[in-house]
Order: sequence, then structure tokens, then C-alpha cells
Amino acid sequence: MIWGLEDLSDKSFQKRVWANIDNVDGELSSFTETVCQLFDDTGLGRKLDRDQQLYHVSPENRSKLIRLRRLIASVPHFASQLEIIDHPKMDVIRVLSKEILHSLNDSTQ
Repeated sequence: MIWGLEDLSDKSFQKRVWANIDNVDGELSSFTETVCQLFDDTGLGRKLDRDQQLYHVSPENRSKLIRLRRLIASVPHFASQLEIIDHPKMDVIRVLSKEILHSLNDSTQ
């Protein structure tokens, strides 16, 4: 979950890896892949859908994850990676992802 939030919070990463701009290391990813890793591969989306307990996630972060998921759904996944990166909702997604990430990091220390 942490990696997905890191990727969603970092515009320079998104441009480098998702849009392949100045990507000298050959990293590969995309908006869709990041979202699938965060919500599908981890089972997070299923737990949110079923209102199941998320261990080590506060009720506040759970609400933020639900909001994040809704915001992500409002971004046109069929657009180019640059269009996705520059989409107005992505600014809010980046901020919210950073908030969740910082809160999760603080709770594990």
C-alpha cells in the first residue's frame, strides 16, 4: 500500500515513470497499474467495499482512502499518462496520498 501512495503523491515520479520523461533507469509503471496495485493487488479495495477492518489504519485514514478511491475513479483512465498527470483532480489526489502516507508512517514509529 505504501508504494502505491508514494507513486500517487509524487508528480516528478509520475512524469518520469508513467510518462517516460527523462526516465534513464527504464522504470515502468502507469496510473492504472499504480491504482490496481494499491486497491486490487493488496485487497484494500475489497476490504473497503465490504467495510472490513483495516489493521494499522485509523478510521480517519480509512475515510481518506475511501475519498482517494472516489477521486481516482473520477480521473479518465483512458487518457494519456500526461493528461492524467495534469488532470485537475490529480493535484488533490497527490495531496491526499501524501497525507495518508505521512499519517501511516507516523503511526508505525
